[in-house]
Amino acid sequence: MDDIIVGRALFKAVLVHDVSRWGRFQDCDEAAHYEFICKQAGAPVHYCNESFLNDNSLSTSVIKALKRTMAAEYSRELGERVYAGSKRLAHLGYKQGGTSGFGLRRLLISVDGKPKKILTKGEQKNIRADRVILVPGPKDEVEIVHEIYRLAVKENMSSYRIARELNLRNIPSPTDRWRQSVVRRILTDPKYAGSNVWNRSSGRLGRGKISQPKPEWLIEPGAFEAVIDPVLFQQTQAALALQKEAYSSQELLEKLRRVLREKGSLTYRILNESPELPSQNTLIKHFGTLRRAFALAGHPDSAPCQIGNR
Repeated sequence: MDDIIVGRALFKAVLVHDVSRWGRFQDCDEAAHYEFICKQAGAPVHYCNESFLNDNSLSTSVIKALKRTMAAEYSRELGERVYAGSKRLAHLGYKQGGTSGFGLRRLLISVDGKPKKILTKGEQKNIRADRVILVPGPKDEVEIVHEIYRLAVKENMSSYRIARELNLRNIPSPTDRWRQSVVRRILTDPKYAGSNVWNRSSGRLGRGKISQPKPEWLIEPGAFEAVIDPVLFQQTQAALALQKEAYSSQELLEKLRRVLREKGSLTYRILNESPELPSQNTLIKHFGTLRRAFALAGHPDSAPCQIGNR
């Protein structure tokens, strides 16, 4: 399609097995749209295994519209069957796609439940009947996960402060450095407590991937060997819930003004290195931008602005 649209196509026709192979779009007009683009560019579509000629006659147009509808319905029904099968396997405690996560590994098991091998990053099973479960990863990674939970519950640290603490200690991270989002994911994912979680996002029938509401999640407790005690995991969720309502806008500005008086300036680096300050995401959520937050706190290099009702 790119070759045709920009005019670099070296072919004069597009050969397709049948109408369904041209596309099982849920909107049947989409298949017709792409076919029209090809015809307009001088590369008409020919269906090789159909009983009709693609000659724009009335009968051909009706048949194509019917077959496009049938192809879309087949795709929908196939999606429902795949969804039902994945849901059943998730109930049985098998992992359905995705990475393992820091401190965990994907273990390939046979149909009778015997361990076969640890899958490396990007590696997939090659036998359809095999299944995948999660198991604890290397000992050093598991110890880091335990430390993250200890800092969250015992030290009452936010995920942002935990990431900063880990970076200051030069503790190895799954990426170039520890980030708030990575720590938050470790602290909130039930798989660390041994639960199999499925259907957190959906991209069925060609739609873009969307996040599913939590009531739509399928959570199967006790599916895997837990890295974190389930009781500790629940305590962590309670601690994180309290942190969400920790600051008002006025309290945040007072913290920024106090650091400004001590440091004489406000910068992104100072924000990262000051343990009493919240994360940049918190400031952006309250004030829109970091520049506006710094200006409201009295930073001399920021344009003056007024704080809203937030």
